[in-house]
Amino acid sequence: MTSLETKTYKSSYLYRVLKGDYNPFTPNHVSINEREFQFRRRNWYLISNNTQTFNFQHITGIDVDKHLLGATIIIRPQGNDDVIVFGLSKKDASEIREHCLNYINAQTRGATTEILRKTIVTTSESSTQAIVTAVDGSGRNPSNLSVADELKKLKELLDSGIITQEEFNTQKSKLIVSIR
Repeated sequence: MTSLETKTYKSSYLYRVLKGDYNPFTPNHVSINEREFQFRRRNWYLISNNTQTFNFQHITGIDVDKHLLGATIIIRPQGNDDVIVFGLSKKDASEIREHCLNYINAQTRGATTEILRKTIVTTSESSTQAIVTAVDGSGRNPSNLSVADELKKLKELLDSGIITQEEFNTQKSKLIVSIR
């Protein structure tokens, strides 16, 4: 599916009758795209639709209960009651589950990546400052570590992307000057 393409599923009257829903004018509709899950159903008075929309970042799980005929989907949103969609075919229910799990994982990865990026930037700034503080001062290494150990640590920081090549070269120069 391309960006923000919405996929829509509709419950079958036959499957709904098997669950005790005899009104032919109130089918369950499920629409999903990259960002959200939407459940829509015409109310019992046939005047309007009742709609529930959840962003995938706020969905903690999705279950599919397959019956002899048809399937039921249970969406578990954070802080809300479960949303139960019945009357779907087994194929549609499996497809909805697969799409939802992919989108939930994508949303989670996106949020995790942003948190890691912020942590690395913050860590990079504090690590650079700690290195500068350790190397500067009386011209001696106050932590009683050898220059080789310090260079090794700097190289690890460079390899992990926490500091830049320029920062590495600057700190390396300061270490070399400190041993003279």
